[in-house]
Amino acid sequence: MIAVRPVALGLIAAALAAVLAVVVDVGGPVRALLTVPFLLLGPGLAISLPMGPMAGASRVLVAVAGSVAATTLVSLLLLLTGVWSAGLGVGLLAVIVVSIAVLQLRDPSRLRPDAPNPTSSAADVPASPTRRTSWP
Repeated sequence: MIAVRPVALGLIAAALAAVLAVVVDVGGPVRALLTVPFLLLGPGLAISLPMGPMAGASRVLVAVAGSVAATTLVSLLLLLTGVWSAGLGVGLLAVIVVSIAVLQLRDPSRLRPDAPNPTSSAADVPASPTRRTSWP
């Protein structure tokens, strides 16, 4: 099982580092070291946080696939609207990642329905439906 708080804080730090590397226009290798891991794992890892417990390999697979999909969608939207900019793309992805991470930090049950809600009581939980063993 993944600890949500450290991962969410790490995602926020990675997003800020990637945006800072693009905005400040640091040298090529340093910018690549800060932006490529964020673009490859950041959006997908943020998307996979609300999915609940997963095996390590499954989470990495979901993170990479989700990141590729999110990066492609943001890039296509920027190209189709005629405002393509690598910095703007990284910035938009960072906004998405930070938003999901902050929501996870504030209230994990908001994004994940199976997460325990500290404000609910046992009386609020609906009883499980009875299983029918035969047809009518």
